[in-house]
Amino acid sequence: MRISFLAASLLSGGLLAACQARTGRVMDPDEPVGVDVRRASVDVLDGMMKEGVPLILASAKERIAGSGSTERPRLIFAGVQNNSDERLGEKKDYIYDTVDTLVGQDGTFDMVSRTFVENVMDQMKEAPKAELLIDPEIRRKVVQRFEQIEGRDYIRYILWGKFNNAASDTGSGTSEKKYVLVLELVDVKTGLQTKKMVDGRKAYTE
Repeated sequence: MRISFLAASLLSGGLLAACQARTGRVMDPDEPVGVDVRRASVDVLDGMMKEGVPLILASAKERIAGSGSTERPRLIFAGVQNNSDERLGEKKDYIYDTVDTLVGQDGTFDMVSRTFVENVMDQMKEAPKAELLIDPEIRRKVVQRFEQIEGRDYIRYILWGKFNNAASDTGSGTSEKKYVLVLELVDVKTGLQTKKMVDGRKAYTE
């Protein structure tokens, strides 16, 4: 009798676990992007990047058009420095891929692959992470190394971002988070630096 009772308990437990298992479905292309309950979701990041990247590239395009040069300048994206109270985790790769796509769609710049950049940094004995290019000294060394490898000026622009957030309580069990993405673009030849800020908001119901 004990054995039968134990078997029945295990069986019912297994069925319960199966019933509680997460299920998924394929979303339609026109459905809104999924929302992360407590963190910046992909839809918030998408909006900020799609607004901010073309905005900051436009400032450089004006100077390029005025120079009369026909060569497409090369650009490195150094990633996003996360100053928020949230973990970006795998979203960092998503951010990189999105910026890469937006730069490619612009058609004015040639994006240098992250793999190439990190291989060069690895050869220099620097930690092979593109985010380190935010540091001016490492940036200078990497640009010089590319010049040595290619025998000419190779990198013209370095783009990076800083991500931050702030929360506020709006009352009635609802809170709001404001997200800020600051994009910075530096012309390594002239030292001229351009900065643009975009923001996004997200409301939470307790």
